[in-house]
Amino acid sequence: MTERYDFIVVGGGTAGCLLAANLAAAATRPSVLIIEAGNHDQDTSLHSPFDRFRVIFARTELNYGYMTTPQTSLNNRRLPYYRGKGLGGSSLVNFLFYLYGSKEDYNRWADVVGDDAWNWDHVKEALKKVETYHTEGPDESDLFAKPAYEDHGHEGPVHISLPPTWEMGTRYILEAGIKYGMKRNLDLNSGNPIGIGIVPSNYANGKRVTSASANLSTIPDNLTIWTNSTAGQIIFDGKKAVGVHLRDGRTVFATKDIVLTAGPIDTPKLLLLSGIGPQTELEKLGIQVVHALEGVGKHLLDRTAVFTCALVEDGYFDKHSLEVDSNRLREARMMWEETGSGPLSVYNSSIVAAFTKIPRLLSTPEYKMLEIEEKEYIERDSVPHFEMIVNSPLPPMLSIKDDEMYLTYTTILMRPQSVGSLRLSSANPDDFPVIDLNLLDHAFDKRSMIEAVRDTMKFQYESDLGKIFKRYLAGPKSESDEDIMEYLKSDAIPAWHACGTVAMGKSDNPNSCVDSNLHVFGLGGLRVADLSICPILPGNHPQSTAYFIGQIAADKIIQDWNL
Repeated sequence: MTERYDFIVVGGGTAGCLLAANLAAAATRPSVLIIEAGNHDQDTSLHSPFDRFRVIFARTELNYGYMTTPQTSLNNRRLPYYRGKGLGGSSLVNFLFYLYGSKEDYNRWADVVGDDAWNWDHVKEALKKVETYHTEGPDESDLFAKPAYEDHGHEGPVHISLPPTWEMGTRYILEAGIKYGMKRNLDLNSGNPIGIGIVPSNYANGKRVTSASANLSTIPDNLTIWTNSTAGQIIFDGKKAVGVHLRDGRTVFATKDIVLTAGPIDTPKLLLLSGIGPQTELEKLGIQVVHALEGVGKHLLDRTAVFTCALVEDGYFDKHSLEVDSNRLREARMMWEETGSGPLSVYNSSIVAAFTKIPRLLSTPEYKMLEIEEKEYIERDSVPHFEMIVNSPLPPMLSIKDDEMYLTYTTILMRPQSVGSLRLSSANPDDFPVIDLNLLDHAFDKRSMIEAVRDTMKFQYESDLGKIFKRYLAGPKSESDEDIMEYLKSDAIPAWHACGTVAMGKSDNPNSCVDSNLHVFGLGGLRVADLSICPILPGNHPQSTAYFIGQIAADKIIQDWNL
């Protein structure tokens, strides 16, 4: 018997779980199928705040294992490209940062696609439906009053919280930043992230909230989930998508829409395998062209990040004790698994982020080369040039001794101009795609990253943190352009914030693949609703972006089909 559903959601990731749950909850109760390549993971052993940076490295079965091509601006290094595999997608393994970016990111998005449905006001309302913000947290009102979060959601499935207790050193970092001249930012998600503040994270009762745990805690009888099931090809009747052929030989059909939510790597891969993409590339691989769409895989955006790590004086930070004492870590893990309390509930819970502008960038030759529209966007008051995360974990390539204390900074470029690409390596669906991030290819990105690292180093030396600085464990030899660039070439990594590979836009833009209602251009019955549609790279950590895309997609589909 042929299986049919009203909607097929291909990819049970961050956007996909939320989208499918919303469709299934519609008044007419349509039948919905999620097809997910990974497992439904039930192991919560690494869901503590302390482990937020470890899951992606420790749980290899939750990662696709992708690698980039040699990055020409980074000493031709091939870099791991982590993508979550399992029900919940990258929300299973990400660093749990829940940040919107600037309101101007979404206003620019709306301008690019010609539809105000994607501007800040509409995005903010969509996010309110997704979230439940918690205001519990330490009362440090003399420094950082607990935000009321009155303009955020309080009834959504995804729980967002601040740390109940600041770990040792948090106040010292915040005080150093404010004294240094950074704006005190009580709500990094107000639409203006400029300044220094505590990063909100998606936790409930001290444990990681994934899109699966938030949206699929109960499964209605009109929602079916196929895990360990990988879509191999979309089935078309002429120019209308009607079904999905799975790699295990099964075939399933949709009576209304097929919605691709497999993410910015696997959504374009599936389109290309199905004959949707650049005609010449597909023909070279012997793939029959169903519909030529030149932009598929051609607008890959990501940002560059780099760690610097310093040894500092004793007595200011103490989570290093878990890094070097395996017995203490084992005891702490047992305590957390039994009671949800103890060191694992505190360490890495209070991450400090500073979103900063670099005014001198605007007078550089590299900046003057940019298009007028891009320059106008970069100059908007609430658009940061880089993010500095303070008190990050010890980078995995480093080790410390029992009596050593460290402080790690992560410098992340917010406004990259370099554009990468994704293409098939063969017509075999089991083969990995060719992922070229093209990091630091653009002259403005090189200049921006040099200046951002220099500003990070100056903050370490010139703020009150300079009083406890001893020496670098990892960092440039000096603040010169040459030494910083040498360090970037050898140590910079991607932020794993990929988007744009099936970009939304106007029909006359050759890079555009979907319209503002998420329909793939030139095809019926097929939509895309994940980070691959982003026409720009929002200046955030893109988990929140995936959530609001899923919410807006659900709202549009429910309205279009009168569900």
